[in-house]
Amino acid sequence: MLRFGRRKFLSTFLILAALVIHSAAAAAVSFQIIQHDSSVDTVRQSSYVMENVFFDSFFDSGHITTNFPTAISKSEAGDKAVYFRSLDEAKNTYCNYLVVLMIDYDTTSSASPEAVLLSNIKGVSWILYNARTGAEIERGSKKVEKVSDNKNNERGVKELTRSIASDIVGAVPKS
Repeated sequence: MLRFGRRKFLSTFLILAALVIHSAAAAAVSFQIIQHDSSVDTVRQSSYVMENVFFDSFFDSGHITTNFPTAISKSEAGDKAVYFRSLDEAKNTYCNYLVVLMIDYDTTSSASPEAVLLSNIKGVSWILYNARTGAEIERGSKKVEKVSDNKNNERGVKELTRSIASDIVGAVPKS
């Protein structure tokens, strides 16, 4: 009976040790979404959808993931202010990396500007930074061209976001 207890204890200990080692090797990634949209002063539902998909994608890839509330910016100076605030917070929370995503909206010709439609998004650009030094690691962007009717919905927004998240996950340096 005592041997069984030792084996069980040793097995449990090894499993817990493996989990701790895996967690210690995972990168801590924070992300900040900046919404560029001259037509509204509130966060669009599409931005929230993208935030959730992005968070889940990073978490599912094994990263420790945090995010800051989506910010609205109408200028480059506003973007920089959000970046510096997010970088400071990422450093203070011991994150390894900061991802800043800029979502550009254009709803001037939209029949449903408030809806979660892929056609309301003009493009998304991103920059991956080392959160400790502020150095840029990589950047990228995706433009939304002509959107087919079957993708002009929430599913289309999610597919775009998963594609961007996949690009960024691949750019995060391995620990």
